[in-house]
Amino acid sequence: RQDPSTERPRHLQAALGRAGFAIGGLLPFGAAYRLGGWVGRAAYRVGDKNTAITRVNLGLCLPELDEAERERIALESLRSAGRVACELPGIWAGSRERTLGLLREVEGRELVEEAVASGRGAFLLSPHLGSWE
Repeated sequence: RQDPSTERPRHLQAALGRAGFAIGGLLPFGAAYRLGGWVGRAAYRVGDKNTAITRVNLGLCLPELDEAERERIALESLRSAGRVACELPGIWAGSRERTLGLLREVEGRELVEEAVASGRGAFLLSPHLGSWE
């Protein structure tokens, strides 16, 4: 059983998260993108846990780069993560039409249509909606 003294903050945090998600889903995608960049930059400047993890990972993965270059990459990584966090509510909670309206190009659609039309079906592998990993 959870410590009762921590239940209220977690319920409040969950309620605030749901409210933020609902409000975020109403933002135009351009506004969500800009807000996310700001959120990521703020996280970088504050030096939160994610910033520390990003710095450690970049040091391990890219030791050949100087510190200034790793810091530039860390900032851009956190800005990208902030954008994803602010854009996802509009994608997950928004209408299908709104989300599909964001597509600019589809490659290989005819291959999928041919496979389905053959009666044998198709097996698709797709990355996450986003490329932040």
